[in-house]
Amino acid sequence: MTKRSISVVKILAIVAILVLAMSMVFVGCDKLKDAGKPEAEVGVKTITILIGTQEEYTTLEVNTSEEYMASLLLTLQEENKISNYTYTGSTTNNDVFISTINDIPGNVSNSYVAVYHTINEVELAAPGGNGYDDPVTVGTKTLYYSNVGVGLLPIRDGAIYAFLLATY
Repeated sequence: MTKRSISVVKILAIVAILVLAMSMVFVGCDKLKDAGKPEAEVGVKTITILIGTQEEYTTLEVNTSEEYMASLLLTLQEENKISNYTYTGSTTNNDVFISTINDIPGNVSNSYVAVYHTINEVELAAPGGNGYDDPVTVGTKTLYYSNVGVGLLPIRDGAIYAFLLATY
């Protein structure tokens, strides 16, 4: 081999190493965008959704393979199982917060749609004790104030999710 061909081989090797390194960086960045996102369950899940107030609500029994609540709510609206679903935030950034769902909050002043669920996990359930984020009892079930927006709220088989009128 000549010195020139050895130089070309070295340059190609360096380029290959740089390409490999850059691809690892991009893959790592893609993984980081979901870092801290609660893990979803894969497969079909059966859940219950309550919409209304703590005393009066409608109930939906849902079978779904969706992994997070934001995408399920969009699907339910497309299927006309819920109405008037609006939200703020971005589904691509997982920071979706409900503005309205069905007739909630309606014309009640100082109100909002509070999200509760039966998932008693530290990263998903608010600790309570602040008044607004205390658990509530609906029927015989304890529901925890959601510590995350619906974009990060995983759908867990057997869980109950409630979208209830709350005031501040």
